[in-house]
Amino acid sequence: MAAIKEMISEMSRIGILIGIIILALFTSVTLAEEHSSRLYFQGSSADGYGLWTSDGTEANTKEITPAEGSFNKPSDLTVLDHKLIFFAKDESGNVRLWRTDGTSKGTKEIIVRNGHRKGVAGSGNLNHTPKSIGLVEYNGVLFFRGTNIDGRFGLWKTDGTSNGTFEVFAQEPTSMTVANNSLYFSTVSNNTKEITRWQIWKTDGKTTSLELDEDGDHKLRPRQMVGFRGKLYFQGLAEAQRQTLCSLSPERDYKCFYDVISPSDLWVDRNTNILLFSAYGPRRMAGLWKSDGTEAGTEEVLVKGADLLVGLSPYGFFAAFDKVLMAGCYSHDTHGGKAALWVTDMTPEGTRRIRVKGSASDVGPNSLTMFQGAVYFLANGAGARRPTLWRLDWNKDHSGPGVAVPVPGFSTGGRSVTTAWHSLVGAQLKAD
Repeated sequence: MAAIKEMISEMSRIGILIGIIILALFTSVTLAEEHSSRLYFQGSSADGYGLWTSDGTEANTKEITPAEGSFNKPSDLTVLDHKLIFFAKDESGNVRLWRTDGTSKGTKEIIVRNGHRKGVAGSGNLNHTPKSIGLVEYNGVLFFRGTNIDGRFGLWKTDGTSNGTFEVFAQEPTSMTVANNSLYFSTVSNNTKEITRWQIWKTDGKTTSLELDEDGDHKLRPRQMVGFRGKLYFQGLAEAQRQTLCSLSPERDYKCFYDVISPSDLWVDRNTNILLFSAYGPRRMAGLWKSDGTEAGTEEVLVKGADLLVGLSPYGFFAAFDKVLMAGCYSHDTHGGKAALWVTDMTPEGTRRIRVKGSASDVGPNSLTMFQGAVYFLANGAGARRPTLWRLDWNKDHSGPGVAVPVPGFSTGGRSVTTAWHSLVGAQLKAD
């Protein structure tokens, strides 16, 4: 009898253990499904363009519709604390601030107190270029150009909540970047004497200091700022009244590189600590330039196969493994330059156009993001099809990219994506 009781007791312990294992497995699967990484992007819907999500397969690609309210053309998709913050238009075309945890129930407008009645971001076009201000993350919050209750633009910040969204500086930012553990932004305004005033400010989120103040005849007119090697680099206006590459040191000394004309799309490759940008040089065409922050170390990367009339005109730089991807022109017709996807290691020999399945490469790529070991981007479809979602796999030896292919589900079936910038991101969101 004692042996039987011992056997029953042992079986009970085994049953409990099996139950614990099953519960743990179920919980881990549920959490993996809830918190797994996914793509989020702007795609076509019944009423315009909505917010879509995908794991890269057609079966698991769907639209996220909010349980309350509606929006159109979500843009500036930015991850903050496992939530996605973005701008979107309402039915009247006013731009408002939204957040989502990846579910319909968790997709809500961020109600902004003291914001303009037409939306904290005002009205008009959303960001459609890679150099738009958008949402800039600094110290765990997002900064942006917002509109107060009187309709005036200023510097705002948000932590993704209504109480945490408010104006911090009552001047409109024209450019913004993070450098030297501070947030820098430029402003332009007219004083009582109707003299245009260009300024660069620095803030730690609490106190703000003036770093550059110009109201004389010579104005740098700083734009497209980026932090690089302890200094602030930007597109400025030199004394010869032409746009050039300029820098501002922490001691507030500035310097301009006069051989670099009309620099744009300034971007820092953190892997090599090199500044890349588009600019005009002696050839009078917009080419690919690189800089180590000195005049001697600033030079053009001469690229074969670029457009012979307008140059490569690179933009939308994106780091992928030990290479850099970018969009650039490779031919020119009566409609302008045709943009393709390029890869570079910052040498002429290591810069080439990437093959695109079923296309002559003129897909106009934008909004690149890394997801599950591959690069995804938005671009025109192959063979003049509607814009679609693309995937670019890297070679197994990481020597470079392979061939870009359209993702199933958006290259056919009447769906399409936007060709606006800042409209695609890979993220691991969590529900509240």
